[in-house]
Amino acid sequence: MLDLNEAAAWASGFTNKNVTPTNIGYLIQYGRIKKHNRNR
Repeated sequence: MLDLNEAAAWASGFTNKNVTPTNIGYLIQYGRIKKHNRNR
């Protein structure tokens, strides 16, 4: 599992665009990306 910073770094490299942790948090909050709990 990735934290928001790691996810943002990965997405930035994958898209060749600047993706911030705030962007990832927004996508999770509005259900665009599924949030996974490490305890499941």
